[in-house]
Amino acid sequence: MSNNSYRYTEPIEMPRGKKYGSNYNVFQSPKLNRRVATFSNLEFYHCLKLEMNPDVEYYCEQPARLSTYVDGAGGVVHFVPDVYVVMRDGKEYFVEVKYRSELQKDDTKRQIVAESKYSRENGLLYKLSTEKEILSSNFIAESRLQMVEYVNRYRYEFDDYVFDRLLLFLIHNQHVTVEALIENGIVDLSKALALVSVSIFNGIVTVTEKGRPFDLKTEVVAR
Repeated sequence: MSNNSYRYTEPIEMPRGKKYGSNYNVFQSPKLNRRVATFSNLEFYHCLKLEMNPDVEYYCEQPARLSTYVDGAGGVVHFVPDVYVVMRDGKEYFVEVKYRSELQKDDTKRQIVAESKYSRENGLLYKLSTEKEILSSNFIAESRLQMVEYVNRYRYEFDDYVFDRLLLFLIHNQHVTVEALIENGIVDLSKALALVSVSIFNGIVTVTEKGRPFDLKTEVVAR
């Protein structure tokens, strides 16, 4: 899909407010080529997950102020979806990001019902994401942030020859560590984690999380 094909291309302005405090995060998105602002730590971690998922073509945080009528919810419910997501297979989603502790609140229930109804009526899929999915293992948030920073810095550093060499090595040597890539001359130590990060971003490789940091002991697998 071209940029003109996306339903939402610019996030609305949201007042930061005192309630956000240190939960307000801004980072440079390599996928969108612009700065992204999030209003909770969980939204921030979710956007990092979208950045490093090569199946995600595009997303827009806080995409629009919307409303819909919901029976039994006091009439019209106004809401701002957390994220609009477009996958490479063309599927479009509204995603609401919530901590599980928030799901029993009446306001949250009304919002979820309204967003789900609006999505269904407008040809969008709807997804609720909690910390159970977003933070699926220890160190995952820190690792994704580290990867995004590498991608921002080194995205255009490597040519196709480097990626082809990496992929060929992984096809013949499955589940190797980043350290093994260095030892076998695939990449220099100084750029090893950068190459793996960019390769994940480009959909060439993936890594096994195993609840540990992203470092030289991380296992790399051809995607």
